[in-house]
Amino acid sequence: MISLVVPCYNEESRLNVQYWFGVIRKHTDVDFLFVDDGSKDETLRVLRSFQIFPNVQVLPLKNNSGKGEAVRQGFHQVVRAMNVSIPEPMIIGFLDCDGAFSQDDISTVIDQSSRLLIDGRRYEAFISSRVKLLGRKIERSNFRHVVGRLIATFISFGWPNAPYDSQSGFKMFLVTDDLQAAISKEFQTKWFFDLEILSSLRIGTIYEFPLNEWTEVNGSHLDLSSIVGVLREVLKVRRVIRKNRNKQ
Repeated sequence: MISLVVPCYNEESRLNVQYWFGVIRKHTDVDFLFVDDGSKDETLRVLRSFQIFPNVQVLPLKNNSGKGEAVRQGFHQVVRAMNVSIPEPMIIGFLDCDGAFSQDDISTVIDQSSRLLIDGRRYEAFISSRVKLLGRKIERSNFRHVVGRLIATFISFGWPNAPYDSQSGFKMFLVTDDLQAAISKEFQTKWFFDLEILSSLRIGTIYEFPLNEWTEVNGSHLDLSSIVGVLREVLKVRRVIRKNRNKQ
């Protein structure tokens, strides 16, 4: 009933095989779908090595279309398979491939999301949050933290109950009609596809969970040169959020 989509693009040098072997071995009750988003390096070869586990599949995409589209294609494949074989409540999520999340937190998020999304049925999304609380180990560059807070603050002007950490790369969703409608067509933004999904869900059905540990991994695509593009995307996603909120 639980599946995780892991989008990857040119991640050969960053994919920690032992890390992922540990995650997969620990969660034999979770199906993993690794999506190779048209990588130009040997990412696909590395992902194929994970298929020694029966709960792992690999979806190779011919062309690079961005993280959001890779996740959307993965969600489509999983939901189609689930609808055929499992008539019970289903959870689907995506998890960044870079190993920034601790294995303990991955286990906690999977366990707690199952309790809240399936057993409680009050919520439709369970998302991780990188909050620098005392006693927790959240290692994030000042630049990315400041940019993230500015984006979250700006978005919250049109969405009062927006999540604190909208860009954390680990989110779980209950498969509902709303979710399937949200992924039925290509996302309108490149950076904020997850906000497009979240804003399409019923108000008050998002649960945000603070992580115990998160370590930034080198190789991120966000830098000063991409700020202008991010700002354009913020304006675009605000329009999408406003449209989704008005529907409700």
